[in-house]
Amino acid sequence: MSRHLIVHHFIPLFARAKGTCRSSRPGWAALMVSPLFLALASCQSSQYVLPTADERAGLEQSIIAETVILAAVPLTEAAIYPVLDALLAEHPDAYGSTFALDPASAGSPLAPYAYRASGKIAHRSLASASYDYPHQTWFSVPLKSGKPLWSEPYFDKGGGEVEMITFSAPVRKDGRIIGIITVDIELQTRK
Repeated sequence: MSRHLIVHHFIPLFARAKGTCRSSRPGWAALMVSPLFLALASCQSSQYVLPTADERAGLEQSIIAETVILAAVPLTEAAIYPVLDALLAEHPDAYGSTFALDPASAGSPLAPYAYRASGKIAHRSLASASYDYPHQTWFSVPLKSGKPLWSEPYFDKGGGEVEMITFSAPVRKDGRIIGIITVDIELQTRK
């Protein structure tokens, strides 16, 4: 994925119109897939190279397709990690991916995370008390809205441990949301 669209951190247009700006730990914009994501605005921070509109669209389609696969696998780390590993293999510029289950539906937290480390794909669980994924905006916003979305740039402390943007999409089974799949794109600063 070549990243040639260079912009500053982005904020939603409604926030820019109100004269607000990104905090040190950003919330999520209501960046519903594609149209509003194109409305990138500047702020008082470093510039990043972001995926192009075509690259984002391709990634979105791929992740939406993964929701069907994940709805059919057993809800165990052993069954989920191969799906996440294959997704990262298909998207070499993706930094990481998780399938985080809704604890209310699953009965307990489960959030296997596959990510790139030292040229290999590594695994860790995001289901820890210190990370508390059900309260992370990448999880809670699409769970509540039922719609996929892109995040603003943020540093994922306790998760990916890099500056990133995240695409999140609900995974449905029998008509109800059982979890959220994400793909993280590590942000590179403009040189």
